Amino acid sequence: MATTKTLNEMVREMRRNALSAAVRNINVNVFSGKGSTIQVMEYVAKHLNIQPYTVRLWMIGDGVPEYYVKEMLALLNQHSVWCKHQLFPSERLACSYMEKPHA
Repeated sequence: MATTKTLNEMVREMRRNALSAAVRNINVNVFSGKGSTIQVMEYVAKHLNIQPYTVRLWMIGDGVPEYYVKEMLALLNQHSVWCKHQLFPSERLACSYMEKPHA
């Protein structure tokens, strides 16, 4: 049974997935893939000057809030190249993904 997502649901899902990918990227590049979830959350939180539980809430909520996107990108770009559309996809990009299948 196929379910259709609303544009809002798609944007939220893409933002959560982007944050999960960013956390994995940090784990690989900073902790050689051996960091625990707590270590990675604390690392991100320290760089963003927030509490680690806030990062966890972003992972189950709406992803990185727009206010923190620039700082998060700076953190990610210390180790690899990330673009804003990866971390904070727009409704336009989400709409495009909903229209055509992507790999």
